[in-house]
Amino acid sequence: MIPELAENGILPPGIHICEIKELEAKFVYNLHRRNLYNGLVRLVQDLKSINAQAIYVDGSFVTAKLMPGDIDVCWDEGTGTGYEYELANLPILFNRQLAKARYLADIFPAAIMEQGSKKLFIDFFQIDKQTGEQKGILKINLF
Repeated sequence: MIPELAENGILPPGIHICEIKELEAKFVYNLHRRNLYNGLVRLVQDLKSINAQAIYVDGSFVTAKLMPGDIDVCWDEGTGTGYEYELANLPILFNRQLAKARYLADIFPAAIMEQGSKKLFIDFFQIDKQTGEQKGILKINLF
């Protein structure tokens, strides 16, 4: 379930599990957001094809911002898959420019380190870049 946004317009700290339809109901309220959401739906379909287990959604899309630039997503690899499997079966995941064009999102493996912070992306996503404080993200299980 998606909690109410905090006073500052962001999700309260924690990993909040939801369904993609819940995300749509709460955060898709204009045409711009609909276009971004449609990119996310494409990403979910493609990630299911490589048995990814879940996605974590972050960025201004899951805030009160009226016109977010994109969606930030990291994904959990499926059992028995990994970089070689993903690269062979869905190489677009590793081409940032092509991925951004197809999905309208910045996408990263959850268990890879973000270079600036030296934190795993799943942890990096839970830090407010403006304040350094903890914030929430959404988890959508794919299976």
